Amino acid sequence: MTSIVSRTSAWADTFGHWHARITFSHTLSESDPRAEFSLQRWWPRIRRIARDAIVHEITDREQKTGEPYAAAERRVRASLPRLVVVTQNVDSLGRWHGVTLSEAPDPTRKLAA
Repeated sequence: MTSIVSRTSAWADTFGHWHARITFSHTLSESDPRAEFSLQRWWPRIRRIARDAIVHEITDREQKTGEPYAAAERRVRASLPRLVVVTQNVDSLGRWHGVTLSEAPDPTRKLAA
């Protein structure tokens, strides 16, 4: 299987929300019938790659706790909420070059005014 991802990065913003930016190795399209260029075909894998990048970054940061890596990874994976699209790198022809996914906002969380 060819790799659709050319670059992945994960970070936390000032509010503590985790983000993952995925840059594609070639453009994708929502309407392209060819499987190699179809966004629908690759979307589950893109989400999985973004989730893995965030889990890896959090787990690496938490290694100071002395918890085994595998246990920390399982705990982080279980606690990470659903990821949603926050930005899309789409050109004027509707071709996707990349996407940024982030933790879904918690509706019960109160923001400071």
